Amino acid sequence: MNRCTGICFILLIVLIPLNLLSKELTYGEAAYVIVNHSKLFNEDDYDYYHFNKKRVNTIHNKSAIFLNNLGIDFDPLYVSLKRVFKIDDASKILGQIYLLHSRNFNSDIKSILLPENYLSWNEFCEMHSLDSAKFHKTIQQTFILLRNKKTY
Repeated sequence: MNRCTGICFILLIVLIPLNLLSKELTYGEAAYVIVNHSKLFNEDDYDYYHFNKKRVNTIHNKSAIFLNNLGIDFDPLYVSLKRVFKIDDASKILGQIYLLHSRNFNSDIKSILLPENYLSWNEFCEMHSLDSAKFHKTIQQTFILLRNKKTY
């Protein structure tokens, strides 16, 4: 193997994993990880939703439907348009999950709303010591591991 081929081979080995890590997480993928792998929900409350590559970013994503039914905003339009799941989105979802588990929300409303005395979900998370950046990163890393192991 000549020197140029060796360098290309090493670059290929280094760049492929970096490329896999840089893929942005979609709403559908985030919903799947949160429901099936976060341990935030009792397994008796939902059927284990097997990951279906063809349906993860569609309105038929069962994990997103499950979360919506609980009042956690996983808009089917965001899922079907493959909207990128960002840290601000993670703040909202984490805050809604926190309120759901604390039972401190108005259950008459379809969606869990930001409490009146907060300006944003980021502020809410900060005040309740919820690390939305870590939550987002963990969801993203979990999905990458599942995708690479093909265990989803």
